[in-house]
Amino acid sequence: MDTIRKQILPHFTAIVLFLGICAAYFSPQLQGKVIEQSDITQFKGMAQEALAHQEKTGNRTLWTNAMFGGMPTYQIVNSAEGNMLQYVNKVLELGINRPIGRFFLAMLCFYLLMLSLSINPWLGIVGAIAFGFSTNNFVIYEAGHVTKFHTIAYLPLVAAGVVLAFKKSISGVGFYSPQVSA
Repeated sequence: MDTIRKQILPHFTAIVLFLGICAAYFSPQLQGKVIEQSDITQFKGMAQEALAHQEKTGNRTLWTNAMFGGMPTYQIVNSAEGNMLQYVNKVLELGINRPIGRFFLAMLCFYLLMLSLSINPWLGIVGAIAFGFSTNNFVIYEAGHVTKFHTIAYLPLVAAGVVLAFKKSISGVGFYSPQVSA
């Protein structure tokens, strides 16, 4: 029982620490304040015509004249219907809205990468905090590049998957995939 506690302690500490640091740094979010992001403001202007059409008719338009003299709306306003990864994302962000949830996600994914590389968990915690709070993440998030930041946050998790796929000890973690061996 004591060895299990010793094994779980760094991981539990990591999650609590990541969440605490994000909540402390972004405490204005807990007071209902929102970061003014220029790209999000511009998006609202570009999407207004398509959203107004959908509200009025109940149908989605596939074209808008609100941007560059006209362009497809799937590049501006996209529906999340049918995207099952949104549920995985909610779980990994602990159901917390951005920025707290998004920065927590970045730290968690980097921590999992460190574990997949067999790095000491305590050192992995330090690396994850450094990754999550790197200057570039703040710059792109403040500008409103939330999908770019989301991609950067998930990159360590993808890298961890690649690392684990090439490790010989993966046999108990993965599942048999017949389409790969066919």
